[in-house]
Amino acid sequence: MPLLNFIPTPTWRDLIDILFLTLVAYQLYEWFRETRALRVLIGLVVLGGIYSVAKLWGLFLTTWVFQILWQVLLILLLILFQSEIRQVLEKVSPLRYLRSRRRDFGGTFTANLTGVLFDLAAEKTGALVVLTRDDNPSQLIHTGQQVMAIPDPMLIKSIFNHHAPAHDGAVIISQDRLTHMGCILPLSESQDLPGQYGTRHRAALGLSEVTDAVCLVVSEERSEVASIVNGKIELWNQPEALQEQLKEWLGGPEIQVPTVQRFLEDFFIHNWKRKLVAFALVSICWLVLASHQDEDRGQRTEYRRQTTEGRGQKTEDRGQKTEDRGQKAEDP
Repeated sequence: MPLLNFIPTPTWRDLIDILFLTLVAYQLYEWFRETRALRVLIGLVVLGGIYSVAKLWGLFLTTWVFQILWQVLLILLLILFQSEIRQVLEKVSPLRYLRSRRRDFGGTFTANLTGVLFDLAAEKTGALVVLTRDDNPSQLIHTGQQVMAIPDPMLIKSIFNHHAPAHDGAVIISQDRLTHMGCILPLSESQDLPGQYGTRHRAALGLSEVTDAVCLVVSEERSEVASIVNGKIELWNQPEALQEQLKEWLGGPEIQVPTVQRFLEDFFIHNWKRKLVAFALVSICWLVLASHQDEDRGQRTEYRRQTTEGRGQKTEDRGQKTEDRGQKAEDP
C-alpha cells in the first residue's frame, strides 16, 4: 500500500531514540506542569512545529525569521527561567544520590518544636518554620535577620508574636541552631494550591519545590499545623505523629538510590496515560522527521547515481576521443 510504503521502518537505534525522548518529554512535563514554565514550554513546542512545517515546505522567509527568533528566545529563556533550569539540573545530577549524611536533630528538639507549633495553633498565631537538610536555601531567602541562637520554644513564640517586627517572615533552623528570622521565601506559582491557603503556605510550597527543606506552617485562621516537603502539603492533628515524621525526615538519608525493579515499575506503570501520550507525540515527530530524512537520502542517492553516470559517460567520451586520435594517427 502507498501509505505503508511512506512509513519508514524503525531500527533498534530508532526505538532507543524514541524511548529516550519519551522519558525526557514526560519528565519535563512533570517538572514544569504546575509552573508558568509549562505554558512557555507548550508555546515553544508549537513554534517548533511551525518552524518544522515551514522548513519542510521550503518557506524561505518564515524559516529565516524563526532561525533568528530562536537565538533571541534562548537568551530570554535562560534569564527568565534560571531557577527552573537550575532545579531541573539539580534533579538530573547523579551527585544527589551520594549525599547521605545524617542531620544533627535530637528527639528533644523535635518534641519541643511540635509542641510550640501546636501551642501557636491553639492561640491562633501564624508561623512558618523552615528546617534545612542537604540543600542550602540561602540564595533563595530574601531580607531577614541573621541570628545564631538555640531554637527555644519561648524564643520561637516571641518571634511569631503579633507585635513582633519579624512575625510575618519565616524562621530558618539549620542543624540545631536558629540562624535567620523574618525571612521572605520565594512564592510558588502552582495553580493547584487550594484557595484556603494563604501567603505562608504558598511561600513554604515555593521553597519546598526547589530545595529539600522541611517547611512547617501554622495557620492562624484555621488553627492548623501543616508540613510541606517536596511540594506536598500534609495536615497534622496530633503532635506525636508530626514528631515521629520529623524524626524520619531529619534523622536519616533523604534520598535512596533507586533499584532497577523500582525504576522499571515507575517507567512503565506510574502515570502510564501521560507516558503514552508522550510516546505518541514523540513517535509522530519521529515519523515526520524520519520520512523527510529518507526523502533527502533518496535525493542524495539519486544525485550521486546521476553524477556517477555522468562521470562514466565523460570517461567513455574521452576514451572514444583517444581512440579517434589514434585512428587518425594511423591513417597516412
